[in-house]
Amino acid sequence: MIRSKVEPLSIVRLLLLVATFVVMFASSPAVADSAEKIVKVGWYHSDMFQEGMSDDEPKRGYAYEYLLKIADYSGWQFSYEYGQWVDLLEKLENGDIDVLAGVSYTKERSSKMLFPIHAMGTDRYYLYQHDKKRTMDVSDITTFIGKKIGCINNNRMTTHLIQWAEENQASLDYIYYDGFRGRDEDFTNGKLDGIVATDNNINTTVGYSPVAKVGEEPFYLAVAKKRKDLLTDLNRSLEILQEMNPYFLQSLQYKSYGATMANSQLSEEELQWVSTHDTLRIGYLGDYLPYSKSDKDGNAYGLITEVMDAALDHLKLRDSLVVSYQSFYSFQPMIDALTENQIDAIFPIGGQIWDIDRSGMNTTTAVVSTGLDLVYQGNLSQEKIKLFAINKNNELQEKFVKRNYPDAEILYKNSIEDALYAVKNENAVTIINGLRVNLIRSNSEFNNLSLMQLNASGNSYLGVKKGNVGLLLLLNRGLKLTGRDFGINTAYKYMDEFYNVTFIDFVKSRIISIGSIFLGIMLLIIILLNRNIYHTKKDALEKERLNKKLEFSRKQAEEANNAKTTFLFNMSHDIRTPMNAIIGFTDLLQKYQEDPEKRNNYLKKIQDSSTTLLSIINNVLEMARIEKGAEKIEENAWSTEQFNDTLFSVFQEMMKNKGIKFTRTIEVQHHNVLCDTIKMREIFLNILSNAYKYTTYGGSVHMNLKELPYNTEGWCLYQTTITDTGCGMSKEFLPHVFEEFARENTSIGNRIEGSGLGMSIVKRLVDLMNGTIEVHSEKGIGTTCIVTVPHKIAREEDLLVHANEKFSQESFKGYRVLLAEDNDLNAEITTTLLTEVGFAVDRAVDGHCCAELLSKASDNYYNIILMDIQMPKINGYEATRIIRSLSDTKKATIPIIALTANAFEEDKRAAFMAGMNGHLSKPINVKMLLQELTRILGNQN
Repeated sequence: MIRSKVEPLSIVRLLLLVATFVVMFASSPAVADSAEKIVKVGWYHSDMFQEGMSDDEPKRGYAYEYLLKIADYSGWQFSYEYGQWVDLLEKLENGDIDVLAGVSYTKERSSKMLFPIHAMGTDRYYLYQHDKKRTMDVSDITTFIGKKIGCINNNRMTTHLIQWAEENQASLDYIYYDGFRGRDEDFTNGKLDGIVATDNNINTTVGYSPVAKVGEEPFYLAVAKKRKDLLTDLNRSLEILQEMNPYFLQSLQYKSYGATMANSQLSEEELQWVSTHDTLRIGYLGDYLPYSKSDKDGNAYGLITEVMDAALDHLKLRDSLVVSYQSFYSFQPMIDALTENQIDAIFPIGGQIWDIDRSGMNTTTAVVSTGLDLVYQGNLSQEKIKLFAINKNNELQEKFVKRNYPDAEILYKNSIEDALYAVKNENAVTIINGLRVNLIRSNSEFNNLSLMQLNASGNSYLGVKKGNVGLLLLLNRGLKLTGRDFGINTAYKYMDEFYNVTFIDFVKSRIISIGSIFLGIMLLIIILLNRNIYHTKKDALEKERLNKKLEFSRKQAEEANNAKTTFLFNMSHDIRTPMNAIIGFTDLLQKYQEDPEKRNNYLKKIQDSSTTLLSIINNVLEMARIEKGAEKIEENAWSTEQFNDTLFSVFQEMMKNKGIKFTRTIEVQHHNVLCDTIKMREIFLNILSNAYKYTTYGGSVHMNLKELPYNTEGWCLYQTTITDTGCGMSKEFLPHVFEEFARENTSIGNRIEGSGLGMSIVKRLVDLMNGTIEVHSEKGIGTTCIVTVPHKIAREEDLLVHANEKFSQESFKGYRVLLAEDNDLNAEITTTLLTEVGFAVDRAVDGHCCAELLSKASDNYYNIILMDIQMPKINGYEATRIIRSLSDTKKATIPIIALTANAFEEDKRAAFMAGMNGHLSKPINVKMLLQELTRILGNQN
């Protein structure tokens, strides 16, 4: 290990810094012994800044996380006063609330409220117009005459707009609102020509286009005049926050607003560049995945093409600017081509800023950031890192080694693969980019090499020639609009293509299987030879007939196996939908464990998504039953709102992360009906999953549930319409949309995983429920799915059957369960659930042990048996038959419930035929288990 020398002066400085923090924390009541204070917060709705307009609705946004951080150091506890901006500002002035976020400073306001020493952030005010109806142009001030502009009463952005209009002689018609939501709705519905808003709560890529910047100023967390104690706490907390995390506001701003902070309006330099160029020429490395590569036809693909496509989409230049690609196989020729103006930009560029500057280039912000790894064999030592093998075509690798290991000897190799062979055979080491480590892991020649992550970054940039300011600004704007995680997420798609598995790799990884096949073939040859020797021509003809039959069977088995493999592989996207929700909400749960409100909300959504995932798996397993027409409807009472909430929560976070606006409406008179909820959930999960997959960034998905008139007494007719603005389908493909494995062959569809079974399942399930489904779609416009299904209206007694029942530790006190379960983990879970509501539990590890324990027990010792089915020695069915044949009548008639993973209808029938009293499937639904136990034990009593 290499140790750095620590100077005595550094130690003294470190001790002084620690002492300063100790004194500061010891003397600050905001951190040390501060008593909790209840602070009343004025709370208004503003997208991405403050959301959650009731105590039951989860809160999020820039202001909410800012308040939580202040509370970390002040000990504040919050209560919320909900309302419109104008009303809350007046309440702050009157002292009816304690604090209000997003307040700009004015001399007049400073006499009515208190302002802290540090700003909460900076507002940049813009005049926006409709993206698809741009009627205002700053170069022609007459285009502003009479335009209706939505403004907020008593708000600084309105003041700045009026001042800007007066200075520029723009004649505007101001329409005033007390809050943001009503203004934004009127703008969306076309009642306004424009609005004035801050750049941090307007997504400039979805429906809004900036016209002009009208002002800029800081905003604060303002405090009521009479609460000077809160101002003291706030100032102390801000000082500590500034000391502990000086970049907090910057990171919070990016986290809350992301690409919305980026303005899609091009600068003068960018417009000049675009107006003089119809083609953007990109140079790239032709064999450097995941960054870039040329296919067999010479076309570029990899991270570079996806980044440029996304950037042009966000900049709205896809139709006016063509990207051409030119491949290179080493860095220097690519840099020379840039210098000689043969190309406009190159990728990837990395390394030291000094080297980049000397090459006559400027770089964009990082397209993707990753680490660097040191590759070695055996034990790493100081001697070993004195010999480096590098790719002679990779100047960046050479410069890194020379700068960081100046005493090392360098072996120049023709490729990175040759450098890795030198690590293996010549006791050298090499450097590899963190995104290219699959080159080692996938190749059997190198998978015994070791990796050590270095304390160095491997950022990759787009490079442009110095002086090309317009293009540099344009590329940086496009990268910012795509988001900082786009590069790394996209790069992972190409990691498996670094190395093509060779025949040797294939054989080594499957040596046992191939050996078995070889021996089997040899044995078959010997048998056939013997039969040819000892049998007559008749036998030979019989052999030929048999061989043909075997060949036919083999082909059938092979086709079935291929179909199964394709089905299981492609079905993964249906399973990923709720799994993504589970992973996402689990991440949020870990982040907000100390917030009971958020924790309970995320736990509920995780449970909903888990239930959805289980339903999908069950439906996949029952696909064969649908084919045979053996599927049955199992109705139960359900709430339309609760069912709709469950669907919405599964996709809400996914849609938001992808930049899709996801909305819903419900218009029904009967809120509780009888329905097969599992099949209904499968129908809408398939449709919503397709809407999510085929709708790109900036699109929208809307789900509407409404009740139609229906003249059958006791029934109602629900119609659910799901509309998206995705890529749509062609008229030629629409007639095939319900066929199994049908997928339209498009550039977008080919990049999206899917089995092609989703809509086939949807159609069969809708038909099973005597419903109808219509699909309307237009290429490039979007798709609308309309599902109409009749339902019985739930009666009061139906609702009572499915009402929530509460169970406590006293609910089943005095009852004893005999649990037959061979799996230790399942037994532990079931035992815990039962003991929590009062049961005493004895466990039998198999069916034989269960029957023996019951026969040896005294009369009435056990009240009920929970019986697993698949167990060693004697399964659950056989154990039940043994128990029912006991001579002791009381023991022979003990209630038995099957508790098993065998969940099909035929499994239920088999349980009842064996003599069981009930059947429940795993994983255990606690509510259903306790309801079944209550039913059976109640009947017994």
